[in-house]
Amino acid sequence: MTTAVGIRLSVLATFQPTTDPVVGQEFSGSLRFGVLSPYPPPRCGLGTFSAALADGLIAHGADVSVVRVSDGSPSTSARVIGELVNGAAASVGACAELLNQSDVAIIQHEYGIYGGPDGDEIVDIIEALRVPVLVTAHTV
Repeated sequence: MTTAVGIRLSVLATFQPTTDPVVGQEFSGSLRFGVLSPYPPPRCGLGTFSAALADGLIAHGADVSVVRVSDGSPSTSARVIGELVNGAAASVGACAELLNQSDVAIIQHEYGIYGGPDGDEIVDIIEALRVPVLVTAHTV
């Protein structure tokens, strides 16, 4: 399904809600979060937000890894396990596989940071995920 602005909504059209309880759900070990976002060293609001989110999750006992939206400069953070290179199909697939190593994927979205027409590459990533996904839309 496509909207007037060209964003594919096929992920939403096939979403199957669950009635399984989340409260009280048991996990062995620490909950692992995979974050997809711009990430420091560049100073930007979304990267700063994601770094603070990761710090907060870690402070509460979670494991956090980051797939950073590449901006050309390398990251020195040990949390960064990979980079998404916009416009590279192999990078889109690799990004999804890295996020699938987590228990939950957290995607930070802002218009213009993902590749493809209208940022459609993010839809391809979400469609390839096999773990629950949380998306924060910073600009709508």
